[in-house]
Amino acid sequence: MWWARSNMANVLLTWELGFGMGHLIPHLPLLNALESRGHQVFFAVKDLSPIPEVLNNSGVQCLQAPLRAPHRRPLQKKVYTVAHLLENIGYRDTVMMTGLVRGWRALYDIVDPDVTIFDFSPTALLAARGYGFGKMVYGQGFHSPPDQYPLPNMRLSEPADTDRLQRDEDRVIAAINKLLFGFGEPPIEHIAELFRADANLLMTVKELDLYPGRNNGQYWGLPTGTLDGESTVWPPGEGPRIFAYLKPCRALEDLLRFLAKLDCPILVVGASIPAALREQYSCTTLRFLSTVPNMDQLVHQCDIGVTHGTLTVTRLLLAGKPALIMPLALEHRLVALRAKALGAALMASSDDGSMAIDRLQKMLAAPEYAAAAQEFSQRYQDFDAAQQVTELVTLIESLATRK
Repeated sequence: MWWARSNMANVLLTWELGFGMGHLIPHLPLLNALESRGHQVFFAVKDLSPIPEVLNNSGVQCLQAPLRAPHRRPLQKKVYTVAHLLENIGYRDTVMMTGLVRGWRALYDIVDPDVTIFDFSPTALLAARGYGFGKMVYGQGFHSPPDQYPLPNMRLSEPADTDRLQRDEDRVIAAINKLLFGFGEPPIEHIAELFRADANLLMTVKELDLYPGRNNGQYWGLPTGTLDGESTVWPPGEGPRIFAYLKPCRALEDLLRFLAKLDCPILVVGASIPAALREQYSCTTLRFLSTVPNMDQLVHQCDIGVTHGTLTVTRLLLAGKPALIMPLALEHRLVALRAKALGAALMASSDDGSMAIDRLQKMLAAPEYAAAAQEFSQRYQDFDAAQQVTELVTLIESLATRK
């Protein structure tokens, strides 16, 4: 091996699907705790580019996760279940999937983990079948569907034909079993079997689980990793503090134009926002942050958040702050619907600046959104993030002994 094996465990964390800092920053307390205990920690990530910023001066060994062919044309125009998601990322392409599984299995052979933690990594889980290391599925509700067949419809507001969902899932199951046969592994009966592990932890709270009908879910609460980040000195202004975490979208410029005209202190996080827009709309009351700030500070200091989804929404609500959500992906939309049902958020299209402005004005004028967010926050006021990490480390160490 190309490193000296310690007397402690080799722990591998994988990130295969999804995008954004939400698959990196929340893991920091756990990674640091494992490393401080003497374990050799590896992180196979989809995108290595943020690693110097996120894991600076860390002893965690970062590896490139096997990547699928880019720009695949989706076979399913609408994703209702995880089966559709798997179909859209290429699970019926046996040649490509064989290469990905070989890549993951080679990574397992090199790292030789005692325990592997899977964050939104279905192919990594598929490739791990037959390996004896401990396995822990770790992520928000979207990443871990309920153990049922057929998989439930995620789009609660859009009824789907159960027979069709079953036929669609059976088609993906057949492709998976063809792949497993090629690796000498037994077949699966249901896609939910891919997500079975020694431990399956939902890093969210029940009210924000995208599968509200789930039974016996192990809800561990939101991982609270953050970067020290840029100073959160708020600009001057008389109105409520607005925190916006935004990415390029059609509604962006209209929204920035509106925010720049408000007499409110506003902080905008968005390194991918074009420099021309940042320069045009920076003003006395609106400040752009060029790097990821300390999110815990921001969500507690602001009065309202504007964001695209999932992790930031959960942080805001747990801090008792309402959110305007402009989804960019299905997961964002589903989280937005759950937050809206709590009365603590509104949703606007990321393609429609007028809608976003209208919804934000509505939230600024109506105190009930903040009241609902405060009520939600009170339910989890006793949540202990440090204790969560301690319990996770204990669980991981117990799984490592089973190898």
